[in-house]
Amino acid sequence: MSTMAAALAGQGARPGDATEYTGRQEDRAPFVAVSPAMKSVLSRAKLVAAVDVPALILGETGTGKEVVARFIHKLSPRGHRGFFKVHRAAIPTELLESELFGHEAGAFTGAIRSKPGRFELANGGTLLLDEIGEMPPSLQAKLLHMLQDGMFQRLGSLKSVQADARIIAATNVDVSNALREGTLREDLYYRLSVVTIHLPPLRVIFRQPLWRRVIRTGGPATYASSKISFGATSLSVTKRLR
Repeated sequence: MSTMAAALAGQGARPGDATEYTGRQEDRAPFVAVSPAMKSVLSRAKLVAAVDVPALILGETGTGKEVVARFIHKLSPRGHRGFFKVHRAAIPTELLESELFGHEAGAFTGAIRSKPGRFELANGGTLLLDEIGEMPPSLQAKLLHMLQDGMFQRLGSLKSVQADARIIAATNVDVSNALREGTLREDLYYRLSVVTIHLPPLRVIFRQPLWRRVIRTGGPATYASSKISFGATSLSVTKRLR
């Protein structure tokens, strides 16, 4: 779950002002959008859900990129299928290719049995590639091939595998800088950014009138009786602003 499972901004918001997910328990976080900025995010996410194309979500750490990705998935025609994610920062570089594309037994030391990758597991559903801007260039090339052809090969195999997974990518890096410095392939960027959603920073959201009142009256504990949850990043920001 993302570090910020609900976005509250603007005036007059209440815990009941929420669009609630359906499905598995981890998908049941309310998404509150009251300010113009967050209403725009919510409206755009609904439009993106109806179009089966790759999407790119941009935003700083803790702004709710995974929440928006899950929201898009649940509203999409793929919503009844699985939602999978790969968090680049949580996986060692040497294991990332296997995690994405799978491997055959004996492909590397310790690979005692075949294992499908996230692309295979997400077939028919949605795959979130979190922190795409930190993916190694060699894997960016293989990912581009997958997006173009819908085909890939497991590590240690010459057999091509086909998978139909909707790709949603997310990153907190400055895309312009990443493209200029060559850490993000331009061709991959254009493949992923068929639709782009920008999330406002927490420091902007938490300076809205509603959040100023919440912070003054005890921070996120004010909403403890609702189904809205807060992660470490959002809690840290509210403490600094009090």
